[in-house]
Amino acid sequence: MFRIIFPNTWYVDHHGTPCKILRSTHNKVHYIRKGRTCIA
Repeated sequence: MFRIIFPNTWYVDHHGTPCKILRSTHNKVHYIRKGRTCIA
């Protein structure tokens, strides 16, 4: 689902929703989507 992840950058997911990356670890990505913090 994700490409190269850069913290504090915006990208558009496969639904066309803009998401902001907060931080990423080796197996989880924390991001904001539609005003909610999500973990993928």
